Amino acid sequence: MDPLTSLASQGGAARWEELRARGVRRRDLVAACTAGQVTRLARGAYCLAGSELHDMSRAVQHKAVLSCASAARHHGLEVFGTTGLHLATTSERHIVARGVTVHRRSVERDDRATRLHQTLYDCARCLPVEQAVSVLDSAIRLGRVDPHELTSLVPARGRDVARATAAVRMVDPQAQSVLESAARVLFLSNGLGPVESQVPVDRVGWVDLVLQGWLVVEVDGYAVHRERFEEDRRRDAELVRQGYVVLRFTYRDVHRRPQWVLDVVRDTLRRGAGHRRARDR
Repeated sequence: MDPLTSLASQGGAARWEELRARGVRRRDLVAACTAGQVTRLARGAYCLAGSELHDMSRAVQHKAVLSCASAARHHGLEVFGTTGLHLATTSERHIVARGVTVHRRSVERDDRATRLHQTLYDCARCLPVEQAVSVLDSAIRLGRVDPHELTSLVPARGRDVARATAAVRMVDPQAQSVLESAARVLFLSNGLGPVESQVPVDRVGWVDLVLQGWLVVEVDGYAVHRERFEEDRRRDAELVRQGYVVLRFTYRDVHRRPQWVLDVVRDTLRRGAGHRRARDR
């Protein structure tokens, strides 16, 4: 097999022993490097030219596998916000690389990444809770794991059990997006519950979140919001007519200025105590 085909079939990067096992000859690999088609990342590590900064290439370079949020994306799961590269390895070799988090632990690997169940547990014990829950909710939404399976991911004891358990307990199978998951966790973590996800309302349809029974919070990415502008205005008007208060936030709001979102919601809930009593009469 020629080096380019072999590398492409392995995600764009591989170590020499993997290439040799697939029938790549060293002289062909050297020729591809000389021609600028393949890049030597480190001793015994190679990638397709132009993919030097890809997660897969960096994992191969460091003799590691994708872990945590990086593995979640590799498995096709969604992650709220941004994360650096997460790698897992059993090697004691010191890895220093900007933006890379290295986990030294036993690894149940699946090709270039940790297996799905280990990935979910790693996310639950490593990521900030809003990101962890976004991954777990995503796995459920995509049918990759059953909600009841999540509790079995967390061991009975260990340093990170409490953190992972807290994330698993905040999972909601009703969540329809990572943005919705992150907003829900933001509110619950700051004592603004109860929060219901995907609540049906007559003449409106499903709304993203309802706090304390009367405050509707809708969270939309820019593209979705732009495409549904007129329908969103109709929905908001109908919700107000039925006695709800409506707040709308964007992905950027929840990701970049969560404290402002919290302040707005908290103040609205506090000042709306009289509104709630009036609505309940």
